[in-house]
Amino acid sequence: MASFISLKKRQEFKKISSLGKRWVTSAFILQYLPQDEELAPHQARFGFTASRKIGGAVQRNRARRRLKEIVRLNIIYTQTNCDYVLIARDKALTLDFQKLQRDFRWALEHIHAL
Repeated sequence: MASFISLKKRQEFKKISSLGKRWVTSAFILQYLPQDEELAPHQARFGFTASRKIGGAVQRNRARRRLKEIVRLNIIYTQTNCDYVLIARDKALTLDFQKLQRDFRWALEHIHAL
């Protein structure tokens, strides 16, 4: 089973948001920033967030769990030495899981091409 390092600090989320690239899909927003070469842990790191626009705590947690599972299953498509943040949108709760996976891979391809 593949695992990943989670981003925890607000400062890390803000840095990726302000300096990184982003790609928007119907179910999530993917933000991406290469890590500093000298500080890099040499493994992709991921952060997950869902605002109150999604719904109550149960809906937000479900959206985050779905996004975490998408990353876990598709981690081989990510680049090392990169930080990613996935921001859940309303459709993250209702979109078919296979479609969610395709959207994630598609977003990764496009964000790395920018």
